[in-house]
Amino acid sequence: MTIGKYILVNGEVTRERGLLKWGRWMEDHRFKECRIAHTVLDEVTVSTIFIGLDHDFSGKGPPRVFETMIFGGGYETDCWRTCTMKEAKATHRKAVVMVRKSQAERKSFSE
Repeated sequence: MTIGKYILVNGEVTRERGLLKWGRWMEDHRFKECRIAHTVLDEVTVSTIFIGLDHDFSGKGPPRVFETMIFGGGYETDCWRTCTMKEAKATHRKAVVMVRKSQAERKSFSE
């Protein structure tokens, strides 16, 4: 089984069978199209990116090519993988809300 390679065309996930073409696209677009959202909340960062490789290793269902991760704080390295740009942006917003809530609870506890 080979891992599916994908690029974004007008924000839509598109399969790319050519390894060199995929690699060039990823290199050329890693800072513009691949960075979906990036939020820094004190010492915690929430990052959502297009990873371009299908992380649904079951081979069933649509490709999971977006990844949202939290760096720092109590949710360090929590990770969610999604299939569409819309899901990726929604997951990013949910992760930001989760971190903010945790930070507010911690702040009120320490006061």
